[in-house]
Amino acid sequence: FCSGPASPSRYPAQVCSRSRTAQMAVACCLCKRSLAQNIQSARSFFQLLGAIVALLFLLQGILIFVGPAVGHAEPPLDDFWDACHWIAEGVMVILIGLIVFLLEVRSCSRSVAAHLASFAANRMGVAFLYLWLGGDSMGGRIQ
Repeated sequence: FCSGPASPSRYPAQVCSRSRTAQMAVACCLCKRSLAQNIQSARSFFQLLGAIVALLFLLQGILIFVGPAVGHAEPPLDDFWDACHWIAEGVMVILIGLIVFLLEVRSCSRSVAAHLASFAANRMGVAFLYLWLGGDSMGGRIQ
């Protein structure tokens, strides 16, 4: 990363008129800035990926209700308890998908990112919900 001075050909206006120590300091600052930008880009990528996963989970909840229209089995409406379970699962999956999506979008706001406590609480909530999503998705069947 920052092992040597910046080459004069890369930053001629900033580096050429400075001493070797100043050149090294400028080079290290430039390396840190690009590293911070890379970290921000990776963070944005994973937040976008998380929002897509949440939307897909929300879509799975919608599929529970419109299942017969798209080739899935008929809803279990013969028994009262099976129907209640079917409705509860559909509503729960939709709500969890929506909450995770909103938390991912909210974590992009400056107010959450600026306050460590709210950012940590946001990330812990999202981590717990992702754990729940993974556990709920085990078995691979939609009601």
